Amino acid sequence: MRKANQFCPYESLELDLLSVLVIILFKNCLKTNNIIPANTHFSQSLENRGWASLTTYIALIFAFFVYSLASVFSKGASTQGVLSWAYLWRVACAIGVLGVYALLWQQIIKRMPVSDAYMFKGTSLIFILLLSHIVFEEIITIQNIIGSILIIGGIALYAKS
Repeated sequence: MRKANQFCPYESLELDLLSVLVIILFKNCLKTNNIIPANTHFSQSLENRGWASLTTYIALIFAFFVYSLASVFSKGASTQGVLSWAYLWRVACAIGVLGVYALLWQQIIKRMPVSDAYMFKGTSLIFILLLSHIVFEEIITIQNIIGSILIIGGIALYAKS
């Protein structure tokens, strides 16, 4: 684990990776004309074709962020004694977070094709990487950065096809 005063050349990189992900997602939404008034004939024809709105994509990313919080609670539980109150509390939080994620996921797949929604599952790995750095002060390595770039690239390639 990283000490608070230890120098890490990649400290601001987690924000850069998140910024790149957000830019790619919004760029692809703009390309597909998903940012349009909700009550127009054109928006209804897009929804009939199965295209999701920008709000659905934002909810999707938020759902995977919520999903990644379950990993944080699970790791927090692993640092406690088995069946202690702190352990049970963290496990209960992980289960509760997964329940919230399940409700969000059901609402999202009602509004967009499962194949499109599932391609964003890789964003949860990036969120877990960032949260582990923020909460547990784990070091982000160059391999983590390369992996995150590959995940974002894969999402972008799928979105273009």
